[in-house]
Amino acid sequence: MAIRQIKLQKYDTEKNGSGDNQEYLHKNVATFADVSEAGGDRVSNDGQTGMTKTMNFKIRFNPNFDITGNWRVIYDGRSYQIHTITKDKEKRFYWKLTGTSV
Repeated sequence: MAIRQIKLQKYDTEKNGSGDNQEYLHKNVATFADVSEAGGDRVSNDGQTGMTKTMNFKIRFNPNFDITGNWRVIYDGRSYQIHTITKDKEKRFYWKLTGTSV
């Protein structure tokens, strides 16, 4: 495992003038994380084969962050959608985030 710099981005949605939901960046935070690779997959979307990558990010607890599935992690030029958020050993010192590349 290696300590690397990451960005945490919170996205929100709101309706635009025509009534469509539009996603916008609400919060952008730079921090450090213990990063490890959890594996990858081959996916098929509309006849196109692509690769996804799953990563684990262990970040220090910060009461100013309310991390949910609306957040994304930017690491090494890739965006990862968070799908699992757990506390490390049920303590409030670290969060473990698992994300899949989008």
